[in-house]
Amino acid sequence: MFILLIVYALFASTFVIGQAALQYCQPVFLIAFRMCLAGVLLLSFLAIFKRKLLRFNAFNSLLFLQIILFHIYIPYVTEFWGLQFVGSAKAAILYGIMPFVTAIFEKFLFKILITKRKLIGLIIGFCGFIPILYTTSSQEQVTNTLFHISLPELAILVSAVSSCYGWILIKKAIVYDKYSPLFSNGIGMLGGGILALLTSLLVETWSPLPTSNFGMMFFYVSLAIIIGNIIYYNAHGWLLHHYSATFLSFFGFVIPLFAAFYEWLFFGELVPWQFYLTTAMVGLGLYIFYKDELATSKLS
Repeated sequence: MFILLIVYALFASTFVIGQAALQYCQPVFLIAFRMCLAGVLLLSFLAIFKRKLLRFNAFNSLLFLQIILFHIYIPYVTEFWGLQFVGSAKAAILYGIMPFVTAIFEKFLFKILITKRKLIGLIIGFCGFIPILYTTSSQEQVTNTLFHISLPELAILVSAVSSCYGWILIKKAIVYDKYSPLFSNGIGMLGGGILALLTSLLVETWSPLPTSNFGMMFFYVSLAIIIGNIIYYNAHGWLLHHYSATFLSFFGFVIPLFAAFYEWLFFGELVPWQFYLTTAMVGLGLYIFYKDELATSKLS
Protein backbone atom coordinates (compact mmCIF):
# COMPACT_ATOMS: atom_id res chain seq x y z
CA MET A 1 0.00 0.00 0.00
CA PHE A 2 2.89 2.37 0.75
CA ILE A 3 4.25 1.84 -2.78
CA LEU A 4 0.83 2.77 -4.17
CA LEU A 5 0.89 6.06 -2.23
CA ILE A 6 4.35 6.93 -3.56
CA VAL A 7 3.37 6.12 -7.16
CA TYR A 8 0.21 8.23 -7.04
CA ALA A 9 1.89 11.11 -5.20
CA LEU A 10 4.37 11.26 -8.07
CA PHE A 11 1.58 11.13 -10.63
CA ALA A 12 -0.26 14.00 -8.92
CA SER A 13 2.76 16.23 -9.40
CA THR A 14 2.44 15.87 -13.19
CA PHE A 15 -0.78 17.94 -13.14
CA VAL A 16 1.09 20.86 -11.57
CA ILE A 17 4.10 20.36 -13.84
CA GLY A 18 1.78 20.37 -16.85
CA GLN A 19 0.16 23.61 -15.77
CA ALA A 20 3.55 25.23 -15.30
CA ALA A 21 4.77 24.05 -18.71
CA LEU A 22 1.69 25.49 -20.44
CA GLN A 23 2.89 28.97 -19.50
CA TYR A 24 5.69 28.56 -22.05
CA CYS A 25 4.24 26.32 -24.74
CA GLN A 26 1.09 25.51 -26.69
CA PRO A 27 -0.58 22.30 -25.44
CA VAL A 28 -0.49 19.95 -28.44
CA PHE A 29 3.16 20.71 -29.24
CA LEU A 30 3.98 20.14 -25.58
CA ILE A 31 2.43 16.66 -25.78
CA ALA A 32 4.22 15.93 -29.06
CA PHE A 33 7.63 16.94 -27.72
CA ARG A 34 7.18 15.08 -24.44
CA MET A 35 5.84 11.83 -25.90
CA CYS A 36 8.26 11.60 -28.81
CA LEU A 37 11.22 12.16 -26.48
CA ALA A 38 9.91 9.70 -23.85
CA GLY A 39 9.12 7.04 -26.47
CA VAL A 40 12.59 7.32 -28.02
CA LEU A 41 14.22 7.05 -24.57
CA LEU A 42 12.27 3.93 -23.58
CA LEU A 43 12.79 2.13 -26.91
CA SER A 44 16.47 3.12 -27.01
CA PHE A 45 16.95 1.65 -23.53
CA LEU A 46 15.46 -1.64 -24.72
CA ALA A 47 17.57 -1.61 -27.90
CA ILE A 48 20.75 -1.18 -25.86
CA PHE A 49 20.09 -3.28 -22.73
CA LYS A 50 17.07 -5.53 -23.38
CA ARG A 51 17.06 -6.19 -27.10
CA LYS A 52 15.12 -9.46 -26.73
CA LEU A 53 12.12 -7.47 -25.46
CA LEU A 54 11.93 -5.56 -28.77
CA ARG A 55 9.60 -8.10 -30.31
CA PHE A 56 6.41 -7.39 -32.21
CA ASN A 57 3.73 -9.65 -33.69
CA ALA A 58 1.84 -8.19 -36.65
CA PHE A 59 -1.26 -9.90 -35.23
CA ASN A 60 -1.21 -7.24 -32.46
CA SER A 61 -1.10 -4.26 -34.84
CA LEU A 62 -4.66 -3.21 -34.05
CA LEU A 63 -3.97 -3.49 -30.31
CA PHE A 64 -0.97 -1.16 -30.51
CA LEU A 65 -2.82 1.28 -32.78
CA GLN A 66 -5.49 1.50 -30.08
CA ILE A 67 -2.80 1.99 -27.41
CA ILE A 68 -1.38 4.89 -29.41
CA LEU A 69 -4.81 6.52 -29.74
CA PHE A 70 -6.52 5.78 -26.42
CA HIS A 71 -3.56 5.45 -24.06
CA ILE A 72 -1.58 8.48 -25.22
CA TYR A 73 -2.95 10.72 -27.99
CA ILE A 74 -6.57 11.31 -26.95
CA PRO A 75 -6.12 11.47 -23.15
CA TYR A 76 -3.11 13.78 -23.23
CA VAL A 77 -4.33 16.18 -25.90
CA THR A 78 -7.71 16.62 -24.18
CA GLU A 79 -6.15 16.82 -20.70
CA PHE A 80 -3.64 19.50 -21.57
CA TRP A 81 -6.21 21.56 -23.45
CA GLY A 82 -8.45 21.39 -20.36
CA LEU A 83 -5.56 22.30 -18.01
CA GLN A 84 -5.42 25.73 -19.65
CA PHE A 85 -8.74 26.51 -17.90
CA VAL A 86 -9.10 24.00 -15.02
CA GLY A 87 -6.90 23.98 -11.89
CA SER A 88 -4.64 20.97 -11.37
CA ALA A 89 -6.47 19.85 -8.20
CA LYS A 90 -9.88 19.97 -9.90
CA ALA A 91 -8.51 18.21 -12.97
CA ALA A 92 -7.12 15.48 -10.74
CA ILE A 93 -10.42 14.98 -8.95
CA LEU A 94 -12.32 14.81 -12.25
CA TYR A 95 -10.23 11.74 -12.93
CA GLY A 96 -12.36 10.20 -10.16
CA ILE A 97 -14.61 8.94 -12.94
CA MET A 98 -11.93 6.41 -13.88
CA PRO A 99 -12.90 3.56 -11.51
CA PHE A 100 -16.50 3.58 -12.70
CA VAL A 101 -15.49 3.46 -16.34
CA THR A 102 -12.75 0.90 -15.70
CA ALA A 103 -15.18 -1.37 -13.84
CA ILE A 104 -17.53 -1.29 -16.84
CA PHE A 105 -14.68 -2.03 -19.26
CA GLU A 106 -13.38 -4.90 -17.13
CA LYS A 107 -16.87 -6.36 -16.75
CA PHE A 108 -17.51 -6.52 -20.49
CA LEU A 109 -13.98 -7.17 -21.77
CA PHE A 110 -12.67 -9.57 -19.11
CA LYS A 111 -15.98 -10.81 -17.58
CA ILE A 112 -14.89 -9.60 -14.12
CA LEU A 113 -17.76 -9.76 -11.64
CA ILE A 114 -18.84 -6.59 -9.83
CA THR A 115 -20.21 -7.69 -6.45
CA LYS A 116 -22.97 -5.83 -4.62
CA ARG A 117 -20.50 -4.36 -2.14
CA LYS A 118 -18.22 -3.17 -4.92
CA LEU A 119 -21.23 -1.66 -6.69
CA ILE A 120 -22.18 0.23 -3.51
CA GLY A 121 -18.62 1.56 -3.26
CA LEU A 122 -18.69 2.70 -6.88
CA ILE A 123 -22.06 4.44 -6.45
CA ILE A 124 -20.96 6.28 -3.29
CA GLY A 125 -17.80 7.41 -5.04
CA PHE A 126 -19.72 8.57 -8.10
CA CYS A 127 -22.23 10.56 -6.05
CA GLY A 128 -19.39 12.21 -4.15
CA PHE A 129 -17.70 13.29 -7.36
CA ILE A 130 -20.77 15.26 -8.51
CA PRO A 131 -20.42 18.39 -6.24
CA ILE A 132 -17.09 19.42 -7.78
CA LEU A 133 -18.88 19.94 -11.10
CA TYR A 134 -20.83 22.80 -9.51
CA THR A 135 -17.68 24.85 -8.93
CA THR A 136 -16.61 26.97 -11.90
CA SER A 137 -13.44 29.07 -12.10
CA SER A 138 -13.24 32.42 -13.88
CA GLN A 139 -11.15 30.79 -16.60
CA GLU A 140 -13.79 28.11 -17.22
CA GLN A 141 -16.49 30.76 -17.54
CA VAL A 142 -14.98 31.99 -20.81
CA THR A 143 -15.89 28.65 -22.43
CA ASN A 144 -19.24 27.09 -23.26
CA THR A 145 -21.04 24.53 -21.08
CA LEU A 146 -22.94 21.31 -21.72
CA PHE A 147 -25.43 20.17 -19.05
CA HIS A 148 -23.70 22.44 -16.52
CA ILE A 149 -20.32 20.91 -17.40
CA SER A 150 -17.82 23.36 -18.90
CA LEU A 151 -16.00 22.30 -22.06
CA PRO A 152 -12.63 22.13 -20.22
CA GLU A 153 -14.24 19.84 -17.61
CA LEU A 154 -15.70 17.75 -20.42
CA ALA A 155 -12.26 17.52 -22.03
CA ILE A 156 -10.78 16.24 -18.74
CA LEU A 157 -13.59 13.67 -18.46
CA VAL A 158 -12.96 12.50 -22.04
CA SER A 159 -9.28 12.20 -21.13
CA ALA A 160 -10.13 10.08 -18.08
CA VAL A 161 -12.43 7.74 -20.03
CA SER A 162 -9.87 7.29 -22.81
CA SER A 163 -7.14 6.68 -20.25
CA CYS A 164 -9.23 3.94 -18.60
CA TYR A 165 -9.57 2.10 -21.89
CA GLY A 166 -5.90 2.73 -22.59
CA TRP A 167 -4.84 1.02 -19.36
CA ILE A 168 -7.10 -1.92 -20.17
CA LEU A 169 -5.26 -2.21 -23.50
CA ILE A 170 -1.89 -1.98 -21.75
CA LYS A 171 -2.95 -4.73 -19.35
CA LYS A 172 -3.90 -6.92 -22.31
CA ALA A 173 -0.53 -6.26 -23.94
CA ILE A 174 1.65 -7.00 -20.90
CA VAL A 175 -0.41 -9.61 -19.02
CA TYR A 176 -2.12 -11.57 -21.80
CA ASP A 177 0.16 -11.00 -24.83
CA LYS A 178 3.38 -10.94 -22.72
CA TYR A 179 4.84 -7.69 -24.04
CA SER A 180 7.22 -5.69 -21.85
CA PRO A 181 5.70 -2.62 -20.12
CA LEU A 182 8.66 -0.61 -21.47
CA PHE A 183 7.97 -1.74 -25.03
CA SER A 184 4.19 -1.25 -24.81
CA ASN A 185 4.51 2.23 -23.31
CA GLY A 186 7.40 3.16 -25.61
CA ILE A 187 5.44 2.32 -28.77
CA GLY A 188 2.35 4.10 -27.42
CA MET A 189 4.28 7.24 -26.48
CA LEU A 190 6.24 7.49 -29.72
CA GLY A 191 3.18 6.85 -31.89
CA GLY A 192 1.01 9.22 -29.85
CA GLY A 193 3.73 11.87 -29.96
CA ILE A 194 3.97 11.67 -33.75
CA LEU A 195 0.18 12.06 -34.06
CA ALA A 196 0.29 15.04 -31.68
CA LEU A 197 3.09 16.61 -33.74
CA LEU A 198 1.02 16.32 -36.92
CA THR A 199 -1.96 17.82 -35.07
CA SER A 200 0.18 20.70 -33.77
CA LEU A 201 1.34 21.49 -37.30
CA LEU A 202 -2.31 21.78 -38.36
CA VAL A 203 -3.85 23.71 -35.46
CA GLU A 204 -1.08 25.66 -33.69
CA THR A 205 1.09 28.61 -34.71
CA TRP A 206 4.70 27.77 -35.57
CA SER A 207 6.98 30.86 -35.58
CA PRO A 208 9.40 29.10 -35.58
CA LEU A 209 8.12 26.82 -32.74
CA PRO A 210 4.92 26.92 -30.62
CA THR A 211 6.89 27.88 -27.51
CA SER A 212 7.85 31.22 -25.93
CA ASN A 213 10.74 29.79 -23.89
CA PHE A 214 12.22 26.50 -25.11
CA GLY A 215 14.57 26.18 -22.11
CA MET A 216 11.78 26.36 -19.52
CA MET A 217 9.59 24.08 -21.59
CA PHE A 218 12.40 21.54 -21.82
CA PHE A 219 12.94 21.70 -18.05
CA TYR A 220 9.28 20.95 -17.27
CA VAL A 221 9.02 18.33 -20.00
CA SER A 222 12.10 16.57 -18.58
CA LEU A 223 10.48 16.50 -15.13
CA ALA A 224 7.24 15.16 -16.60
CA ILE A 225 9.07 12.45 -18.54
CA ILE A 226 11.09 11.26 -15.54
CA ILE A 227 8.12 11.26 -13.14
CA GLY A 228 5.21 10.45 -15.45
CA ASN A 229 6.50 8.53 -18.47
CA ILE A 230 9.35 6.57 -16.93
CA ILE A 231 8.54 6.08 -13.22
CA TYR A 232 4.72 6.20 -13.08
CA TYR A 233 3.80 4.46 -16.33
CA ASN A 234 6.11 1.52 -15.77
CA ALA A 235 5.34 1.27 -12.04
CA HIS A 236 1.64 1.23 -12.92
CA GLY A 237 2.28 -1.54 -15.44
CA TRP A 238 4.03 -3.55 -12.71
CA LEU A 239 1.17 -2.91 -10.27
CA LEU A 240 -1.33 -4.33 -12.81
CA HIS A 241 0.23 -7.73 -12.09
CA HIS A 242 -0.80 -7.43 -8.40
CA TYR A 243 -4.05 -5.40 -8.39
CA SER A 244 -7.09 -5.14 -10.65
CA ALA A 245 -7.22 -2.16 -13.01
CA THR A 246 -10.45 -1.04 -11.32
CA PHE A 247 -8.86 -0.97 -7.85
CA LEU A 248 -5.83 0.94 -9.10
CA SER A 249 -8.16 3.49 -10.69
CA PHE A 250 -10.19 3.77 -7.49
CA PHE A 251 -7.08 4.19 -5.35
CA GLY A 252 -6.40 7.25 -7.47
CA PHE A 253 -8.69 9.19 -5.07
CA VAL A 254 -5.47 10.21 -3.28
CA ILE A 255 -4.24 12.03 -6.41
CA PRO A 256 -6.49 15.11 -5.90
CA LEU A 257 -5.27 15.43 -2.31
CA PHE A 258 -1.67 15.52 -3.42
CA ALA A 259 -2.54 17.81 -6.35
CA ALA A 260 -4.33 20.25 -4.00
CA PHE A 261 -1.31 20.27 -1.71
CA TYR A 262 1.05 20.94 -4.63
CA GLU A 263 -1.26 23.66 -5.99
CA TRP A 264 -1.22 25.40 -2.60
CA LEU A 265 2.53 24.88 -2.15
CA PHE A 266 3.64 26.17 -5.56
CA PHE A 267 0.84 28.51 -6.65
CA GLY A 268 -0.71 29.55 -3.31
CA GLU A 269 -4.17 28.51 -4.55
CA LEU A 270 -6.84 27.11 -2.21
CA VAL A 271 -9.51 24.66 -3.38
CA PRO A 272 -13.25 25.08 -2.54
CA TRP A 273 -14.98 23.06 0.20
CA GLN A 274 -16.71 20.91 -2.44
CA PHE A 275 -13.31 19.48 -3.26
CA TYR A 276 -12.94 17.98 0.21
CA LEU A 277 -16.52 16.66 0.22
CA THR A 278 -15.89 14.92 -3.08
CA THR A 279 -12.58 13.47 -1.88
CA ALA A 280 -14.12 12.17 1.37
CA MET A 281 -17.00 10.43 -0.40
CA VAL A 282 -14.76 8.91 -3.04
CA GLY A 283 -12.47 7.74 -0.23
CA LEU A 284 -15.41 6.06 1.51
CA GLY A 285 -16.34 4.36 -1.73
CA LEU A 286 -12.75 3.21 -2.13
CA TYR A 287 -12.73 1.73 1.38
CA ILE A 288 -15.89 -0.30 0.70
CA PHE A 289 -14.57 -1.42 -2.68
CA TYR A 290 -11.14 -2.36 -1.31
CA LYS A 291 -12.54 -4.38 1.61
CA ASP A 292 -14.54 -6.47 -0.84
CA GLU A 293 -11.53 -6.95 -3.11
CA LEU A 294 -9.46 -8.17 -0.14
CA ALA A 295 -12.19 -10.63 0.81
CA THR A 296 -12.43 -11.88 -2.77
CA SER A 297 -8.63 -12.31 -2.98
CA LYS A 298 -8.56 -14.39 0.24
CA LEU A 299 -11.30 -16.67 -1.10
CA SER A 300 -9.37 -17.11 -4.35
